[in-house]
Amino acid sequence: MVGDEILTPDSSRFWPCPEYEPGRPQKSLDKQIIRDFIKAEKAAGKTNITLPREIIERTRVAYQTILDALFPSIN
Repeated sequence: MVGDEILTPDSSRFWPCPEYEPGRPQKSLDKQIIRDFIKAEKAAGKTNITLPREIIERTRVAYQTILDALFPSIN
């Protein structure tokens, strides 16, 4: 029995295997896109942060990529 979530971009890290290179930051297919944006905004001194459409769309595409990879027969 699973009592919570498993294999979701909110609880797991997903990286495209062909692009994986040890020792460097990886291209994320998870909520890291949002984390990185917020971190950069805070570093720039911003406190009232709103996600722009571009970040929302990049995150949506990443989540869809994960869904398609894990469950190709759904779509």
